[in-house]
Amino acid sequence: MKITKFNCPTCGAAKVNPYNGPYVCCDYCGGLTDIDAVIWCKTNNIPKRLNNFEELHHRIVAKTRKAIQENNRELYFRSQQEYFNNYYNIYPEFIPPTIAKGESFKSFLKALAEWATDLQFEPGLKSKKKRSFEDSKRKFETREDAHYDYTVFFMKMMEDHSNYLKAEITARTSHSKYEFLNNIYPEGFEYKTKMAIFAQPYFVDMNDAQIKHYLKKFNFEYEFVDIVATQGNKINCIACESSITLAPGAFRCICENCFEMNVILRNINCGNCGIENILPERWSNIINCAGCNTEIRVASIAQ
Repeated sequence: MKITKFNCPTCGAAKVNPYNGPYVCCDYCGGLTDIDAVIWCKTNNIPKRLNNFEELHHRIVAKTRKAIQENNRELYFRSQQEYFNNYYNIYPEFIPPTIAKGESFKSFLKALAEWATDLQFEPGLKSKKKRSFEDSKRKFETREDAHYDYTVFFMKMMEDHSNYLKAEITARTSHSKYEFLNNIYPEGFEYKTKMAIFAQPYFVDMNDAQIKHYLKKFNFEYEFVDIVATQGNKINCIACESSITLAPGAFRCICENCFEMNVILRNINCGNCGIENILPERWSNIINCAGCNTEIRVASIAQ
């Protein structure tokens, strides 16, 4: 079987199991590894869901325009809450699988709405790059130019959108108020996600050559590798009870049926003093032993 080649940015392990959803998660640590833009777009473009999203989009646009005209920050915030709540009801696959259900997910939705509102109403967050993007988007969609070329104008819009996204993400990651959001994704991950979200509605009108050009320009092209089905132990998902085949050495994994995080190992022993250490919720490649402060390379489990 061939799958897209990915390496986890958290523990460095290679992807060895097939995946079904738009998010690609590590088979060893369960961390977010990447997104598959093709699966993302296919998921988005399911006709019934797309119709529901378009209805939501038109409804929210009307509310946000009213809020902007009235300079009503609270109305704008409520409209953004409504948008994100309904968006993830339409597309539950797009919920980052590393976010636990319950209060963490509620905090995620609230933070998204707050950030969208700050972007609109905080003068310091206004960006020339956003105006440039909005101008190129208008030119692409109105097709008023006598020398209009779909690919040229589309790529100009996407390039301006790319520049705006990078500026927006930089502004938010330097804002302590959004530490929760900043910790959701690995570095560079959110950029790729939002580039895929924005591009997906246009893919239905693009031919294979245009899509290939887009994927190459914005680094969505992937190398494919052959894999052999993992012969590890099996567990049942804690949420849907589907059978999951574990990669040898795995300590967290995502169920590819319901995208629930399953924790396999919660502790790691220090090689120096032998003390058992609890793996924190958001660990990195290296943690320090609680007993002797020796650095423990968590990634070594997944080798």
